[in-house]
Amino acid sequence: MCKYAIFFLLLIGGVIMANELEDSAQLFIQAQVQKIDPIFKQMASTYWEATGTGKEELYGKYAELELQMRKIFSNKEDFAKLKDFYECKGIQDPLIQRQLELLYLSYLQNQMDPQLMEQMVKLASALEAKFNTHRALFEGQAVADNVLVGVLQSETKMDRRQAAWEASKTVGEAIAPDLIKLVKIRNQIAQQMGFENYYVMSLRFAEQNSVELAAVFDELATVTEKPFMALKKLIDAKLREKYGLAADATLYPYHYQDRFFQEVQDIGGVNMDEYLKDKDVKQIVENFYNGIGLPVTDMLKRSDLYERPGKYQHAYCIDMDREGDVRTMMSFRNDRYWMDTMLHELGHGVYYMYLDRSLPWLLREDAHTFVTEAIAQMFGGMTTNVHWLRQAVGIPEDVLKKWQPTLELEQKMSLLIFCQWSLVMVNFERELYRNPDQDLNKLWWDLVEKYQKVNRIPGRDKADWAAKIHFTSSPVYYHNYMLGNLLVSQMMHHVAEKILKEKDVSKVTFIGQPEVGKYFREQVFGLGKKLRWDYMVIESTGEPLTAKYFAKDVELKE
Repeated sequence: MCKYAIFFLLLIGGVIMANELEDSAQLFIQAQVQKIDPIFKQMASTYWEATGTGKEELYGKYAELELQMRKIFSNKEDFAKLKDFYECKGIQDPLIQRQLELLYLSYLQNQMDPQLMEQMVKLASALEAKFNTHRALFEGQAVADNVLVGVLQSETKMDRRQAAWEASKTVGEAIAPDLIKLVKIRNQIAQQMGFENYYVMSLRFAEQNSVELAAVFDELATVTEKPFMALKKLIDAKLREKYGLAADATLYPYHYQDRFFQEVQDIGGVNMDEYLKDKDVKQIVENFYNGIGLPVTDMLKRSDLYERPGKYQHAYCIDMDREGDVRTMMSFRNDRYWMDTMLHELGHGVYYMYLDRSLPWLLREDAHTFVTEAIAQMFGGMTTNVHWLRQAVGIPEDVLKKWQPTLELEQKMSLLIFCQWSLVMVNFERELYRNPDQDLNKLWWDLVEKYQKVNRIPGRDKADWAAKIHFTSSPVYYHNYMLGNLLVSQMMHHVAEKILKEKDVSKVTFIGQPEVGKYFREQVFGLGKKLRWDYMVIESTGEPLTAKYFAKDVELKE
């Protein structure tokens, strides 16, 4: 019997009336939301201001608010009442059941030592502030990340490329000791709560399983190795040719065109920036979303789009209040990289914007982080679709005809490169939490060489791994990007076949097709979090999450 809930119930002949039990559970949920909602909004507005200004005191304020939120979820008395409701068999209403389940997970992960919790939150916030305000020294000047990215994208002088790449890693050296300290605090918390380590605990709270996840990534490593090896051989040959290197020259990390070899490489033949420099890229993206029945104009008006000193240099999208105030923060430029990024971030944005607002507050959220990543990646991927580029951007047909073989290769490249990069991230992070005292610099490059086939620089022994912000700000999260890619392939094939009646998925652009927006609003976004992610995937696509569509999409032509 539900010992705490019983005080709220009407007993008739020893039988607890189900509707009275559900009413009591609903009252408990409402009381929790009344405590959570104001802090949620304060956290969102503070983080927005902190990332927009770089002010350290705002990051500190955000950490304090996060602690307030965690203290709500760490209340022992409320947790006991919640646990009682959660374990009751008499609650039949699925929306109440789901809210109790989500609250239970939130409370469970905060049943930790208050002092350790405070240490963890404050250290993570301080590291993120240091990360976001760091400016690397390059050629005698403190420069923004965009400068280093630009050098790696276009420079052909090897000494300058290497200097830019090494400068991009200096943030890792600056934060690595404290990041390892943070990992150990996280592990200590997890172990006190009965988990092997923080990695295993985090997956449980995300309604995922470490064993199942490892199996998925092991399978991905197997099925993608052959096409990736063929692709990598082609990329390396093109880069040697571009840099004027010998055909057998060894390539190192700085030869690749982004800081981690996680993005599409420019192998020549496509200079999209030349066609974008005189266009209004922001308007192109806005028109695209508006035209498929997912208007973004108001969201963009609320957003902070352009770079300035001290501001966050990356990009994110945020739901400020779960009532429609959705915004994106970025350092937008009129080029291909930022067109992709804006399409991506607004993908997150339309998900948040078009959640069903009639759902209870706790369910007005994406089904899972990897589901919203799938939506964002799906829209961002349009920049390699020649049909989309012709219709949305207006690039001439004769130019696109020349670009088509390269862009089609880039589509597969984006999937395969990111898959191998994800294998590095996922395996490294699992080992990081398993044993943070091991030689992490060596582990990082062992995995990079194994999966990405990128050679380590001889004699280099620096914390290059710590230069990836996700270990600091989004722990045990990166696997969701790759799961998102699996779902992208599955959803694209579903939309092509079931919604648009199109057999060739490569021709799908969504442009001017409001039925696509309707599908996403009703069968994806509108579901919110009322279903667990695995059931939501079945509801939206008609089958469980599978890698079979991804495998089709990365097949290379002989």
